[in-house]
Amino acid sequence: MRTKPKNVTWTDAQWRAITEQGHDLLVAAAAGSGKTAVLVARIIQKLTDPNQQVNIDDLLVVTFTKAAASEMRERIGKALDQCLVAEPNHLFLRRQQGLLGKASIMTLHAFCMSVVKHYYYFLDLDPGFRLLDETEAQLMREEVLEGLLETYYASNDPQFYQLVDRYSGDRSDDALNQLLLRIYEFSMSHPWPEIWLDHLAETYHVASETSLDQCEWLSELKEALAQTINGTVHAMREAVRLCGEPGGPSVYTETLLEELHALEQLQAAAGSEWQVLRAAVLSVSFGKLKPVRGKEVLPQLKDQVKKIRDTIKAKINDLQQQWFARPADECLKDLNDMAPSVDLIIELVKSFTRQYKKEKRRKAVLDFSDLEHECLAVLRAKDSSPEQERPSIVAEQFRSRFQEVMIDEYQDTNRVQEAILQLITKDNRTGGNLFMVGDVKQSIYGFRLAEPGLFREKYKQFSRPDTDGQVIDLSNNFRSRQEIIDGANFLFRQTMDEKVGGVTYDSAAELCFSAKYPEENRPIDLEIINRASTESEPAGDTDDLDSAELEAAAIADRIIAMIGDDGSSPSFQVFDRTRGQMRAIQFRDIAILLRSASTTAAVIKEVLDQRGIPAYAELSKGYFDAVEVSIMLSLLQVIDNPDQDIPLAAVLRSPIIGLHADELAAIRVADRRSGFYQAMKSYLTEGKSKTVQRLFVFLEKLEEWRDFSKNHAVSELIWQIYRDTGYYDYVGGLSGGTQRQANLKAFYDRARQYEKTTFRGLFRFLRFIERMRANGGDLGEARALSEQADVVRIMTIHKSKGLEFPVVFVAGMNKRFNLRDTAEPALLHKDLGFGTKWINPEFRMSSPTLPYLAIKERMKRDAVAEELRILYVAVTRAREKLILIGTVKDALKQVEKCRDTLHQTDWLLPADSRSSASTYFDWLLPSVARHRAAEALHELLEDEPSRTSVFLDQSEWRVQLIPASGLLQSDAEKKQLNQERLQLLKQGKSMSSHSGVQDEVAARLAWTYPHAVAAASMAKQTVTEIKVQQDYFSSGNDDALLSGSERFSAIGHDRPQFLQQSALSATERGTALHLFMQHLDLKKSDTLEQLKEQGTALVAKEIITEAQEQSFDYQAVRAFFDTAIGKKMREATKVIRESPFSLALPTDEVYPAWNKEAAQETVLVQGVIDVMIEDEDGLILLDYKTDHLGRFPTPEAAVAELKQRYTVQIRLYQRAIEQIWKRKVMRAGLYAFDIGCFVDLTKGGTSR
Repeated sequence: MRTKPKNVTWTDAQWRAITEQGHDLLVAAAAGSGKTAVLVARIIQKLTDPNQQVNIDDLLVVTFTKAAASEMRERIGKALDQCLVAEPNHLFLRRQQGLLGKASIMTLHAFCMSVVKHYYYFLDLDPGFRLLDETEAQLMREEVLEGLLETYYASNDPQFYQLVDRYSGDRSDDALNQLLLRIYEFSMSHPWPEIWLDHLAETYHVASETSLDQCEWLSELKEALAQTINGTVHAMREAVRLCGEPGGPSVYTETLLEELHALEQLQAAAGSEWQVLRAAVLSVSFGKLKPVRGKEVLPQLKDQVKKIRDTIKAKINDLQQQWFARPADECLKDLNDMAPSVDLIIELVKSFTRQYKKEKRRKAVLDFSDLEHECLAVLRAKDSSPEQERPSIVAEQFRSRFQEVMIDEYQDTNRVQEAILQLITKDNRTGGNLFMVGDVKQSIYGFRLAEPGLFREKYKQFSRPDTDGQVIDLSNNFRSRQEIIDGANFLFRQTMDEKVGGVTYDSAAELCFSAKYPEENRPIDLEIINRASTESEPAGDTDDLDSAELEAAAIADRIIAMIGDDGSSPSFQVFDRTRGQMRAIQFRDIAILLRSASTTAAVIKEVLDQRGIPAYAELSKGYFDAVEVSIMLSLLQVIDNPDQDIPLAAVLRSPIIGLHADELAAIRVADRRSGFYQAMKSYLTEGKSKTVQRLFVFLEKLEEWRDFSKNHAVSELIWQIYRDTGYYDYVGGLSGGTQRQANLKAFYDRARQYEKTTFRGLFRFLRFIERMRANGGDLGEARALSEQADVVRIMTIHKSKGLEFPVVFVAGMNKRFNLRDTAEPALLHKDLGFGTKWINPEFRMSSPTLPYLAIKERMKRDAVAEELRILYVAVTRAREKLILIGTVKDALKQVEKCRDTLHQTDWLLPADSRSSASTYFDWLLPSVARHRAAEALHELLEDEPSRTSVFLDQSEWRVQLIPASGLLQSDAEKKQLNQERLQLLKQGKSMSSHSGVQDEVAARLAWTYPHAVAAASMAKQTVTEIKVQQDYFSSGNDDALLSGSERFSAIGHDRPQFLQQSALSATERGTALHLFMQHLDLKKSDTLEQLKEQGTALVAKEIITEAQEQSFDYQAVRAFFDTAIGKKMREATKVIRESPFSLALPTDEVYPAWNKEAAQETVLVQGVIDVMIEDEDGLILLDYKTDHLGRFPTPEAAVAELKQRYTVQIRLYQRAIEQIWKRKVMRAGLYAFDIGCFVDLTKGGTSR
């Protein structure tokens, strides 16, 4: 490791992570520890190290998402720019800038894609393959599986029929299909899928002499059993303690002590053989409690003791009934009985894998899991085995090429990805080059089969002194305020350890406050919305309100108070890092995080919208339920098959046709026995009403669309419907029209995307959508609002990972965890394999097998551990303020659960209570209840925790109990007020304002733009425009160029060609003559013939047209050269023609009517000077005029008019030349061709 310079701001741990090399490194980077900055700094350090410079394309940087890869590339680019500012002549760094675009900074899937594309010939793969999207892949899998099962159905195999009976429902075999697909997906997360599948079947082939204790999954059951028993012992001890409290039911003590002794004996036997364990569990019994007499016993303590005991009894009873009801030999017999079905399942999955691969090869497509496995096939040598992976020649090439492989978010990799990484990196024993960054506390992608165990294994391995790898802990948090850091540490010290959460929350895992914020006390808020009534608060009608609505109302109140729009409190201040100072909070500073946004996000967004709070939620549901999309789907269904009553009725009722309910009823009455389509045809024969006419038009159009669909793509059909019906334009005029049109546009885009798949046709498109909806897929509403807008953002906790917000609300704290997967008849686990119930289809009986119970316990434990890590991610998103909010039915009953641990002295809560949590409140409330600040909870319990280090912890909390009725009352009052205001508005009457910002509103409505004159005046003038305004200049107002209120009506632009076919206008003739004078050869202007020859030559060169040439008055031009000014021009030493200029003038010179403040601005004046003549006397400015002056009685009168009209213009030209050229203009004037006269406009000059 390089010595850390004194001027760097990196922490010691960060500096190690940046500079350490020579072996594999695992960086455990806690939330907000700057891991991306460290990763970028490490890359820059490798590029700038003078002793061992590395080209950036010799590094492989693997990120979790494409967005992260783009951000990484951008950050590296900026860092290189900064290095080049310091060393602009550093050629190596400039070369790295050029290489950055093709550097290997990508997701692992992108890396796999590049390998497969480059080495396709190793795989017997079409080089033009494409990647399936998830829905298309799912449809293809289902089609292949359906074909496979049809083959087995046709075989009349009794074993297969028994399998179907065991795992299918009464109506379909969908359950079996889903089971086979799940096993396939699990197998593909393993580097050796077939071997993993074979191992699944081995579990159920148990030899007769085998003991249960020899089964590998039994240790999992024993571990879960030990945890449960330990929990019951702890709970029973607490019950005994409560009996000894003043007012406790002491008569229960004797019975409870006997039962405690039995549980402790069971605890001692927890590590014994299964038969001994079984006997011990079945021997536990519970006696009858003695009756409690006397008023000295407190009812709440008595009830608490009985409740604890009942919970213990339920747990022991569950063990006796579910785990130990059957002897060991019967349990083994169940496994062997299920073995044939399990074997057949494995056979089916293997056959499906082969056929699915064959179908993908035929269509030249791959899915996402194929990318990893095909890449692995390229990188893995043929003699590899699960015990020994050997690199292929290609892998060896990658090992030689990449100086280091860096992987971000390592905790979210799976075993296939790990195998790929190991094959392309050097052996750690010979100088490893794998750099891994991650945080196992933030491993929250178990549903994607991520394997956090890989991170844990390496962390333990590299922490040992005898290993070649090293671990670096980054625990400094540069994101959050002290209160959030302390609160997070307080919470997870009590709840997270290796058993629950996957990592011990010790000093190495704790967050260390390192951010810089102005001092201000901002405790974490815990808000508990209580549905139950109290003496001071009536219950109200809250039963019908969803918890999300109540929480949204509470959140809305807090946001309004923070923003300062309630007129009662100042705006909440947040620290602006770019300015280095506090500023008022904005909506964009606030995020609402949810565990699941499928339904809750829409509810919260609706409530916020009603309160006038702009909110953005990327909804994953609701797209297909949107009215406009639903109508289009119904219409497509009718086009595909008109004999569908519900879609047809939906289309007829829609705005596309616009029939009313009575009209639909009349159609139904026309033919009650047939389908609605036939009834509609019958109705058409009954008359010629307007309804009949509309239906005739619809049927004609329907036939057109049906014909169109046979020969065109679905996307073309959809757009044709938009055109024919005008429906796209129609929805744009409705409320929320922008969103509705975005939805219809997304529907069209989805159809275009479908056309790129291997499927074709309208029927299959509709099936495609149907499958997507059936499988829970939904596009989500199309985006019509950017996330960058000033809105409150509503998102899932998963989406928030990697982000940070000044203010964070975490809602749904009492929402139950989703553990439905553990209730399936067959369970899967990546380590423990396949667990199925014993199923007897003949008697319709089933019971859990021991492998099933083992996998179920592990799945629950893994799921709960991941939920705890998700909570960690949520809590660590906040920078300055964290509000945790949840709704309970009865706060007292909820908080009563905390009593068991209230007086516990250890920091860590009991493992059994932590692992059995079903909501975030099950962790949060017992933890916070032990803190000194949880007075609201202590009052409910009528008890106070022991004064331990937990009670006195430095973290700051504010606990509030919010009656749900208060939120409901607030909403009701606002609705009533809105109704009253609406009524006053309808009557045209004034109303009082209660916003508190009346003065501000009045000031804004009365506001006028202070520079209205400037807004009506032009910032740029051209002399051409000035010359056109002849009427204005004729009025003699020579003291200003042009009034800002003037409008140009005769600017001399070219006429359209169809108007130019007639004779040229005066303006066009003048322009033509200027062109002639500009290109005229002065040495060949002695005679008319010479002039005409030059005019003809200009036509030949296409500088002027014939019409323009024919309009020339050559005699007038010749006369010009006979004048004194003409001769001077011919004899001058230098003549400059058509000289453009730009001149900035003060506004007080251009617009005298402006006020003094406006005079500080400038107006840009542009023009073109016809001729500048330079001779021994100096500069002469000359301007040509072709005005028709024959209307004047004498030449003198014409000259007077010209002087009045053009004096301002010529003086402006003169001023421009003198200011720009820095030379004096001796004479300035104009030449009028119509009267052959030079008009001298120099002050004191004469005309001649």
